[in-house]
Amino acid sequence: MGMTWAELANSARLKELPEYYGQRFPGWTPPTEAELAAPYIGAEDLARLPNLCGFPEDLTEALGRACARIDAHREMKLLALYLHWAIFVERPFYLSAWFESLEAGAWGGEAAMLGLCVLCREIPRTLRDLARRKHPNPDDVTGNFKQLVEYARPRREKTGHWGLANAAWCALCVTPWLNTAHHLRFNPAKLDHDFNFYRHRQTGALLGLAGGGIALRGDGLLCDEGEVPALETSFRQTGGQALAHRLSPAGFISLKAEAFDLAPYEKILGQGDILLSFHIPRKPGYTVDNCRASFMAALELFEQAYPEVKPKGFISHSWLYSPQLPLMLAEGDSRIIKLQRQLFLMPAFVDRDAFAIFLYMLDSMPEPERLPDDSRLRALVRDWLMQGRYLSVGCALLPIQDLPRFGGTPYFRQEELDAFKHLSGV
Repeated sequence: MGMTWAELANSARLKELPEYYGQRFPGWTPPTEAELAAPYIGAEDLARLPNLCGFPEDLTEALGRACARIDAHREMKLLALYLHWAIFVERPFYLSAWFESLEAGAWGGEAAMLGLCVLCREIPRTLRDLARRKHPNPDDVTGNFKQLVEYARPRREKTGHWGLANAAWCALCVTPWLNTAHHLRFNPAKLDHDFNFYRHRQTGALLGLAGGGIALRGDGLLCDEGEVPALETSFRQTGGQALAHRLSPAGFISLKAEAFDLAPYEKILGQGDILLSFHIPRKPGYTVDNCRASFMAALELFEQAYPEVKPKGFISHSWLYSPQLPLMLAEGDSRIIKLQRQLFLMPAFVDRDAFAIFLYMLDSMPEPERLPDDSRLRALVRDWLMQGRYLSVGCALLPIQDLPRFGGTPYFRQEELDAFKHLSGV
């Protein structure tokens, strides 16, 4: 075929993807002429999608037009075939790089239909994989397919064109990996952050250390895009001795590097290790007991249906794990804080829109004075923002060895919260 990844992406005016996808391109075997001539999504598979995914008639028609457009243009067909391979086929989806969108600018208003085509091509493979695994509840997994229309509909309402939004999440939803266990939903995920965790061999205490080169704000949280850092972390290890910035279980990173003797510790978790990422449904039941039961059920399910996944713990990114929430709420009158204290909190990406979407039921975060204050928590967060204070989501970790301790607040220390309160200027 002779085209480079840059040439192929530029020909479709593909929206920028992580470098990962360009790096995979040399390992791809281009299709034969017979494979190129085959429909991108076969007629029989295309006919099944409305029922499987809940597509309305006009979305089904738009998908058919988009697939025909792919089939009619050689370079677009190559791009679509490569994207499907790199995202889903070359390795399990949870080992691929997360991405924002799969939009082909060359398609104008229908740019986001490319992503929908790529994802729908994966659905027949997932159905075959679930059958091969003898999954105990395949309907739970295939029910995720209906997320596609849920994320396509807002785009239709805003632009008048169907197309995929929240592309990477929807990509997860067309794979076998997203499963319900008791109350929570789980999928395998890598620990993307350069964080290292060590278990003290005698006491069982958990020590978290940040890797080097992480840009921090003055409150020990991760910098937002374009934000000037107060400092960058350093990490130096010589034998059993390390000079590093400690991760606080209150969800921030110490601004001062300290010396640590790692000889009494065993490293149990680091960047790239596999965890089960858990997601909290929008329904009652987010309790310590339900979470514990969900963690145990997830381990049983994955051992049965996905024995190749060997998780080292559980992780979740959510506004519910915001390090600022304990500065507004007390454990005694907040289930959110009670659950926070069962987990080791870590700083995460900045995503204030998560508060807009999940707390205020808005598409994006408006000016604070426009936020509703019709509940106690909504009013507290609104007041926090009205005072010009910083707000971020957080990340929560539970190593698998600590599951028996879940419910006993194994990590929380008041002095950690006091330290973060001081750094935050509250």
